[in-house]
Amino acid sequence: MAPRARRIRDDLSLLPPESAIKAIRAVEDGRVISIRVDGEDTGVRLVRGEEGTYLVLSGSFCSCPDFYVRVLSRSERPLCYHLAAVRVAESEGSLRRIDLSRGRLMELICRLLFSES
Repeated sequence: MAPRARRIRDDLSLLPPESAIKAIRAVEDGRVISIRVDGEDTGVRLVRGEEGTYLVLSGSFCSCPDFYVRVLSRSERPLCYHLAAVRVAESEGSLRRIDLSRGRLMELICRLLFSES
């Protein structure tokens, strides 16, 4: 097995089965989005989840409640399904890409991080 495929399999195995399935479905449904500014990758990803759209930064942070509770607070698992979905999409080259201005990107980040949901 190729190292990249092994890493993805290992990432998915760290999740409960239902979360691994959610990650795969998010990729298959085209709900994992890469944000570019001036044609350059920003490392900012969006994952449209079941309860909202979540911000994933550099493959190590997610704005979803599961990340805050199960990953950061309780250390129950190393990642949420949104992070896993980003890793799968990146490894498969199946990220949807959208271009935004720098100002629009900052507005989007602020809305996702600081809006009351």
